[in-house]
Amino acid sequence: MAKLRMLIMSPRTQLPAQRLAPMTPAQLKHRARQLALYAVIGVLATAAHYAVMAMLLNAGWLPVQASTAGAFCGAVVAYIANRKWTFEMDHSTRRMMRFMAVAALGLLMNAIGLMAIYQWLIPSVIWAQLLTTALVFVATFLINLKWSFA
Repeated sequence: MAKLRMLIMSPRTQLPAQRLAPMTPAQLKHRARQLALYAVIGVLATAAHYAVMAMLLNAGWLPVQASTAGAFCGAVVAYIANRKWTFEMDHSTRRMMRFMAVAALGLLMNAIGLMAIYQWLIPSVIWAQLLTTALVFVATFLINLKWSFA
């Protein structure tokens, strides 16, 4: 019975009008809390990303390679913390695989974004990476919210 109720209440089975209904104040508060936690965890994951990236740059790696390795380390930090605190979910292989798929997409967006921004817009690796990080943050939050932890 519980599975049937979950299926009925699932965003996948709701009518478009139900999905677009205004959020209640409690839902808005919960979503704001999720976004704040996601941002804090994102800062921690980004710190891990940048620390690894800086070490690898100092070791002579190319910027995109160093950033990609750093982003992978940040993704591991982000999954563990977001699963536990932001989305308050028990571990499941399905969620982890979805999160890692989004992280892989984030890695790809990060690599392509950094390469493009660094090459054509901002000739500073750090500033280009900051802009890339902001863009990837927004995209991955929305995908994780609506798919990985839905």
